Amino acid sequence: MKNKVFVAICLLLLAVSLSANEFEAVITAYNKAELSGDVPDGVSVQFDNTNHSKGQITGGNKAIMSFDNLPFGFIDKIELFIKSNAKSGAGSVTVLLDNKPIASIPNSSFADWQDKGYSTTYIPITFVGAWHFFQGSSLTIEVQATENSLTWQKTSITYGRIADEPRTVMCAWLDEQGKTKYTALNEKTFNGGVILNDCEVSTLIAGEEIWTFAGWSRYKITEKYTTEPNYYFPNEKYYPQSEEDTLYALYSNRPDNIDIVQTTTFKTGEYVLVMANGDEGYVWARGEVEKKMVNAAHCDVSKSSDGLYRLKHSAIPAECRYQLTFAGDSVQIKHLLSGTYLGYSGSYLSGAKVLWAWRKAKNHSVELTFGRKTDGDKEIGNVLWYSIVDEVFTAAKLYLNLDHEFVLLFDVSEVPTTAPLTKWTCYPFGQTALDNDFYPVAKPRKIMKNGVIYIEYNNAEYDIFGNKLN
Repeated sequence: MKNKVFVAICLLLLAVSLSANEFEAVITAYNKAELSGDVPDGVSVQFDNTNHSKGQITGGNKAIMSFDNLPFGFIDKIELFIKSNAKSGAGSVTVLLDNKPIASIPNSSFADWQDKGYSTTYIPITFVGAWHFFQGSSLTIEVQATENSLTWQKTSITYGRIADEPRTVMCAWLDEQGKTKYTALNEKTFNGGVILNDCEVSTLIAGEEIWTFAGWSRYKITEKYTTEPNYYFPNEKYYPQSEEDTLYALYSNRPDNIDIVQTTTFKTGEYVLVMANGDEGYVWARGEVEKKMVNAAHCDVSKSSDGLYRLKHSAIPAECRYQLTFAGDSVQIKHLLSGTYLGYSGSYLSGAKVLWAWRKAKNHSVELTFGRKTDGDKEIGNVLWYSIVDEVFTAAKLYLNLDHEFVLLFDVSEVPTTAPLTKWTCYPFGQTALDNDFYPVAKPRKIMKNGVIYIEYNNAEYDIFGNKLN
């Protein structure tokens, strides 16, 4: 182990900056501070004192100073320059890095904060550590006064940068048994991003549910939700958000499509009316007659080897359903949702309660006509037809030819009107699958204490010679 750690240390030392940097924020107003020194690019400071008196904080008030958009690196030392009255002054200090406490002084007299007692001149209150942070991190310092007053002059921060190194993204996915596996994707250059791969196991069977890999999520979604979350697609470029970044395979469970076979025996029932739309696919009538036409919508239809068409949908909306009542060579068409009729008046579609003439045509389709008559040796009539130009069903006057394909009927009396919602999760096997998670061993990382570099590895610290310190 020592040799491995030493090799890791040697590699990491090539990228670390040994020089310490320091910048400070001087309080200039009750709601303002100004930066100076080795200020990292992009870093900003905000300050607010509830006492509204520059740096003086009276009992019951507090002042907060925050630094945003810190660079990738570590903080070695934080110094707050504070003074009290000659014989009194008390309060507390809290320091947070990315909203997590890293240092504090509990509520106590200022004389106990350091070994110089009360002071009317500014004294550095020092916190020493090795606090590692990532690009974009924030540091917040809160000073609260509980007795008499404390006055805060400025804050000094000593920090070290870590060279920009290519980062690794761990992609967590599940095998057929629901155990977590990992695939590592490495940047070639810092901030160059990685191309996300597909999942090695794309389909999971959990109980009676079939789950399909959809993409990669930044968040571990353990529950099953019906709202589609944000995620990244395979082959999409992803830029790591931190030094140790993990993406989780996201799976979806979509409702099964129902195989709805075209009707070949025409009898009274509940149907959808479908027509071919040239080479573009198929459409169905959707709704009641409005402005001499019926709206249409595209649908998923395919022709099987037996010559019959099949609808592939998990549900058929109520607005697309019609009651067809057959009586000999006539049929009445009623839109079920609105209770109105799909009829005709003159040469146009209307909501009139009338009978259509019908007969079988090519591919088990149904010719639905009105005003049928002979024109010489041909027959002509007004046909229920799909207009490709207007994308609606309308009445079209055509020479009739039973070798033409007209309206296709699909019985949907036993098909639901609404489909179950698609479900999404990173854990199709449920919460118990989390117990099987295993995580790769953390990579060594550099830290600095009092200007000395150490290596943190597997929750232990080593010096630059590979000697374990704790």
